[in-house]
Amino acid sequence: MYNQKFKYFVNPEANAEFTEEVCQFCGATKNCLEGEYFDRGDEVTSVCFDCLIDGKIVVNIPEYLQKKLYSHLKDVFSKENVDINKYSNLLSPI
Repeated sequence: MYNQKFKYFVNPEANAEFTEEVCQFCGATKNCLEGEYFDRGDEVTSVCFDCLIDGKIVVNIPEYLQKKLYSHLKDVFSKENVDINKYSNLLSPI
C-alpha cells in the first residue's frame, strides 16, 4: 500500500486510473497509472507507482492552481478555527 508515499493523494490504489499498459520506464505491469493525467501529451503513456516515487516523472501543478488551492484551504481552515501554520510542511503560499 502506498498511502504513506503520496503526500497529496489519499489511497491511490482505490482512486487512481490504472492502465493495462506496462510502465514505460521500467516495464512493470502492476499499479501502472494512466499517462494522460500527467498532462504531457503523448510523452507519458504509463508509469508505475515505484517509478513515480523514484522521481522518474513528476506531476507539475501550475502556479495558478497552487494559489487557488492554498487560498481555498486557508478559507476552510479559518472557518474551522484551525491554524494553517500547523500544516506548513504540506502547504506553502506561492
